[in-house]
Amino acid sequence: MAFLATTTFVFSPFWAFINDKLRSPRLLLSFATVLQGMSFFSFLLIPRYLGDYTFYFVLLVAFLINCFNAALYPVTDKLVLSELCDSQTESNNKHDGKKLYGRQRLFGTFGDASTKTLMAILIQGFFYERLFVGVGITMTIFISFILLGFPNNQNSEKEKTDPEANNKKLGRELDTFEAFKTLLCNKNLQMFMIISIANGISRSIGSHYFDAYVEDPIKGLNGSKLWVSIAGWSSCVCEVFFFLISRNIAEKFGISRLLLFAQISMLMRMTTHSLNIIGTGNTVNLVLACFGELFKGISFGCMMAGGVLVASKEAPKELQTTAQGLFSGIYNGLSPAVAGVIGWILLKNSEGSFLYGYTGCFKIAMLLSIISVIMAFVLDKKITKHECASAKTT
Repeated sequence: MAFLATTTFVFSPFWAFINDKLRSPRLLLSFATVLQGMSFFSFLLIPRYLGDYTFYFVLLVAFLINCFNAALYPVTDKLVLSELCDSQTESNNKHDGKKLYGRQRLFGTFGDASTKTLMAILIQGFFYERLFVGVGITMTIFISFILLGFPNNQNSEKEKTDPEANNKKLGRELDTFEAFKTLLCNKNLQMFMIISIANGISRSIGSHYFDAYVEDPIKGLNGSKLWVSIAGWSSCVCEVFFFLISRNIAEKFGISRLLLFAQISMLMRMTTHSLNIIGTGNTVNLVLACFGELFKGISFGCMMAGGVLVASKEAPKELQTTAQGLFSGIYNGLSPAVAGVIGWILLKNSEGSFLYGYTGCFKIAMLLSIISVIMAFVLDKKITKHECASAKTT
C-alpha cells in the first residue's frame, strides 16, 4: 500500500504540470480515464497459477491504475475553480468563485459514496469479477461528462473573447524555470506543504487503523462492525455539512483560517483516540471513538477546500494546477505511504512501550497535529498581515 500511495505522490504533480503546459483538460482527462479503465480490465488477463508472480502482476496493474488516477484530482480541481471564477465574473457577483469550491467537493463525496454502494451491490460476497461491470459503467459516465461538459481549452472566458487581455497575459508569463523557482521558493507555500504532510499522515493513520482499533479485543476497543459503521456515517455527515458551509467560513474568516480549523479538528480527533481506554469493550469508550470521528469529517472537509485554494492562491498562475497536484500528491500519496510505514513499525516493535498498539499510532498522529496547528497559526498570521498590507496600499 505504501508503494501504491507513493505512485500517487509522484504522478499527481506530473499530470498537473502536463496540464499547465497543454492547457487542454478534456484531452488529458479523457486520455487518463481511458487508460485507467484499460489498466483495470487487465486484471482479467493475469493468470492465477503463477504463485508469487501473480502478486507482482497484480502490483503492476495497481501501479498503472494509480498512475493514471493521479491525473484526475488536480486537473478537475483546477478546472472547476477556473469555471467557477469565470461564472462569477460573468454574473458580476461579489463573491469569489473559488469560495464555491467546497460545494463542488460535496458532489465528490456523494459520488464516492454512490460508487462504493454500487460496488458493494455488484460484489455481493466475493464475486470480484462483477466489479468490472461497475468500472465500465462509471468510466462511461465520466467520459461522457468530460466530452459534453468540460471545455477543450483552459483559458478563461475573458481571454477567449478579449485578444488584447490575452496578449497582456502572455506578456507577463514566466518561463518554466522561473515559474518553478517562484513556486518552490514561496515560503508560505513551503509552510503549507509541511502542514499538508503532517495533517495527511495523521488522517492516514486514522484511515489505516481505525477499524482494527475499534474491533481488536486487546489492542483496541473490542467493538463490533456496527460501531465502525456508525463512526463512518458520523464522519460523512460532518464532512458533507462542512463542505456546504466552507464558502461561508472562507468569506467570514479567510482561507487560511479554514486551514487552521482543519488542523485543530485533526488534533481533537487524535487526542480523543490516543487517550481512549482500550481492551474493555465499554460502550462509553466506543461512543467516544465515534465522537472523535466527527472531527475527521470536519478536518477533511476544511483541509481539502482550504488546501486547494491556498495552493492555487500562492502559486504563480503558470503553475497553479501543478501546485494543486503537488498538494494532492502529498496529501493523498506521500502521507498514506509514510503513515503505513509508521504503523507497521509501531505495531510490530512497540509492545510494552508508551507507543504500543493502535493508540501509539494515534499518539504519533497527535504530535504531528500539534505541529500542524502551530504552523497553521503562523501561516494564518502571515497571510492575514500580507492581506492587510495589500488593502492599505490599494
